[in-house]
Amino acid sequence: MGQASTNCPPPVSIPASHLLGAAGQTTTLSGSNSYVGTYTLTPGTVFYVNGRATRVSFLGTPTRRVTGSTITVGDNATLVLDNATLTASGSTTTCPMWYGVVVKGTGPAPGNTNRLVVQNNSAISHALCAISLENSSTGGTTDYLIDQSAFAQNITHVRDVASHTTGTTSFITNCTFDSDPSQTRFPYESAGGSEYYACQALYLTPLGDFGSHAVEVTGNTINNAVYGIVNNEVDRAGVMIRNNSLGKIFQTAIWTVNNDTNSGTTISVTSGNQVALNGILPANTDQIDPTATRYGIVREGRLAIPNSFENNSVTGNIASAFSNYRQIGLSISGPTSASGNLLQNMDEGISATELDGSYLVDNRTAGCGSGFVVKSYINGQSQVNLLSCNTFAQNNGGATGNTAGIVVQQDATINDIGSFGSPAANQFDGLTYGIVNDNTMSQVTYYQTTSSQEAVTWTGGGTVSLLTVGGINLKNYCLGQGAANGNGVNTFRGAAPSPGYLAALMDAVRRQLVPAARRRSYLHEVTNYYAGTQQLPALEAWWATLAGPNDDAYRTLGRYLLSAYDEQHAPAAAQRILAGLQPQALLDAELAAQLQLRTVLRHLPQTAPVLSPADSTTLRTLAWSGLSVAEQATRWLRYYHPLIPVPAPAPATPQPAAAVARKKPLTESGATLGAAYPNPAQTEVTIACQLARAEQTAELRFTNLLTGQVLRVVPVAGTGTARSQRVPLAGLPAGQYAYQLVVEGQPAAAPQKLFVNP
Repeated sequence: MGQASTNCPPPVSIPASHLLGAAGQTTTLSGSNSYVGTYTLTPGTVFYVNGRATRVSFLGTPTRRVTGSTITVGDNATLVLDNATLTASGSTTTCPMWYGVVVKGTGPAPGNTNRLVVQNNSAISHALCAISLENSSTGGTTDYLIDQSAFAQNITHVRDVASHTTGTTSFITNCTFDSDPSQTRFPYESAGGSEYYACQALYLTPLGDFGSHAVEVTGNTINNAVYGIVNNEVDRAGVMIRNNSLGKIFQTAIWTVNNDTNSGTTISVTSGNQVALNGILPANTDQIDPTATRYGIVREGRLAIPNSFENNSVTGNIASAFSNYRQIGLSISGPTSASGNLLQNMDEGISATELDGSYLVDNRTAGCGSGFVVKSYINGQSQVNLLSCNTFAQNNGGATGNTAGIVVQQDATINDIGSFGSPAANQFDGLTYGIVNDNTMSQVTYYQTTSSQEAVTWTGGGTVSLLTVGGINLKNYCLGQGAANGNGVNTFRGAAPSPGYLAALMDAVRRQLVPAARRRSYLHEVTNYYAGTQQLPALEAWWATLAGPNDDAYRTLGRYLLSAYDEQHAPAAAQRILAGLQPQALLDAELAAQLQLRTVLRHLPQTAPVLSPADSTTLRTLAWSGLSVAEQATRWLRYYHPLIPVPAPAPATPQPAAAVARKKPLTESGATLGAAYPNPAQTEVTIACQLARAEQTAELRFTNLLTGQVLRVVPVAGTGTARSQRVPLAGLPAGQYAYQLVVEGQPAAAPQKLFVNP
């Protein structure tokens, strides 16, 4: 593949029963044509499609010419590849190539739905574009499943520009996408208009107004691509990109933008991916500038909704002999939540512009010339909400020469890093400089801890003001900031509390020896310890002793244990908890409703959209109950019964003027409430606050914006005026919440919004 010669050997002889299509023709599988309904290619059979590729000159420009066939999945049709193979006839020669499978409605009737299933060790190879999902001119939609299959020697493996069925997620999972690097030596092939196939493994820009994401890309392996996974068009639905392995990427491994500006709620999550940059190029190519910057993960966009990048690993090779280009691990522009990422052996670990509203916590850069680089832009100062508890380290085999943790480029600015109440607590290990400020007109104010791991040195034309914050208990400090991967200055992170201390907390909760707010705080601390150390049986044993002495704590902890055992797929343990909670449900409407919803969700069908009458009745009752589960029940009702009337959000309850007058104005409380991190959140959230006096007690209240119900009250632990509280979200339904700081029984700061994702 990819030979410079225009002469290719003739195709091999193929049995007629295995030959699909003729040169330049289209075979259409369609409900309105020769194939009705679902068409399944015979399992275990290799089907050959006519096609060859040559390299020709058009007006002096090298061009790829494909003389091959197309398989089109037409109106209301489903194509299934079940342990079947599609490849070009002549695939044993040096120049095989056909056009690929096109999924697109072509008939006059609107509302067509086209489906594609590729599964069970199927394979598609030697295609210009193996699968192209295109938008139908008749208003149809597309959904697909691509699972446990192999794609080889295709220029583009999957190209998705189609409209998707709202509420239906398509999947690309557990597949292998591999190509010969020499394919990059062929020039682009025009796909019509300004669109080109350019050695992109997965080009996914689906259409659709989705509340979450239209496509999930999970557990795949991608090798030898100019671009790995691309979701780079605005106003398109989001893509979930998780736990993929991308190797020998020549330009950009994962490229995303803020998506779906129509709905305003799409969140694209990129997590757990392993990226290896820059395989050795076979030669200078038509697609790749040998001196162009290479990127591991790129995020672009200015929407206020932060995309999330969690626990990704990007590895470069700047110490190698062929590093004639720059390499950047994570390039971000716009509000971004980045945590737990490992970026190593590159020129820049994280490169950032326009950071308003970003949270950068618990990341590690190692062997990079610069760990975190703030670049200049024209819209003003970069407002990083949180740049805390990261580790910037040097190691063998990485960058040589001067190395730095945080770099502010010339004409770039950044707001304060940390504060007196919440120091940055980043760790600087083996670097020449902790901070470089190259902007001669700006001052970087950095709040550091007393830890020797944060001993900051700085240089540059600008100035750096280092302010040391004392009185901070560094034990588990970064864990409280959301750093769960060992980053930051926590020398003693993970040191267990003494058995006597835990026993005292547990006894105080069981015997109700302290006020209710303090009991909730103790319950939270004990639960966090045993859950964090994977000691759920011990936590369950204590839970059993709470029935009777403290039924409120018994119900709260029981709900947590039930959720934890469900997530661990431990049915016997979950049944024990359920048996203990059911008598309590007779006395607690909230608990009864949560158990009812759990039962319904465990009954939900996995494939067919059919709901049993009993579960339907339960969902209707819960949706109109006004309890904490109402919003979640309403969402499932809409899914199974789109036309059923559902409850509107509960109106705010008016208060008598006299009652309002007695409340202290929020502006006079002297307290401030920080932004939640991360936001949106899934499992837990961290919220900082500032109180007027150190001796004050405070709590955080979480209110469901749909029902108006207060669903969670969490005491704010700690001493002093500046505090930070971690809040577990287990058992809290997905949706929109308001969280508010309450000091000594009175609201003390304006509420803020929190999004909880499922």
